[in-house]
Amino acid sequence: MTLDPLSKAARDLLRVNADVAYTKLVPREPGPAAVADRLHSMSPADVIAGKINDADDAACVLAALWLWHDYLDESHTICQAIETPSGSYLHAMMHRREGDFGNAKYWVARAGRHPAFDALVDSALTQTRPAAAHVFYRQAYAMLIADAPAIWLFEPMNFAGMQRRIHPTGMRADAWWAQLDQWSIPVAERTARDRVALARNKP
Repeated sequence: MTLDPLSKAARDLLRVNADVAYTKLVPREPGPAAVADRLHSMSPADVIAGKINDADDAACVLAALWLWHDYLDESHTICQAIETPSGSYLHAMMHRREGDFGNAKYWVARAGRHPAFDALVDSALTQTRPAAAHVFYRQAYAMLIADAPAIWLFEPMNFAGMQRRIHPTGMRADAWWAQLDQWSIPVAERTARDRVALARNKP
């Protein structure tokens, strides 16, 4: 995968309001009007330095800049026309940020596995030395950590229901499984299957 470097204009826009940009998962209002004025005057060619290797990816960068500054409609207009995994991934992220979780889930499924994340994981899996694999895994996790909505996108299956015997301790909206180890079934409600002990490692 060949990555296009960002233009100076794109890098400058990322620095505007950097301390507050993209801090709300579901923003209620867009970013500064001055940013919108600058973005309206830009095309995908303006966000990439030099020759563009992939026009769809360049358009994704422009849509992502709109999304970075909480202009969801403008981002949506661009990304909905990009029929690639990156376009669908960005489209899902946009719907996630507007709170339309069902629509976001559809676009996650349409995106399938995202090539940038998968490339890092695949590289890790082909390493013969654990230390070398660790480098790629760290980069993959850093990609998720750097973008909170991406964590949700790579865990797209929402929690739908559970057997009434199970007593959860609580569920986070962004990670239903986070406290799974604390869920329990009261002794009086356990079936024979529930009573099977976990295998213990022998010292």
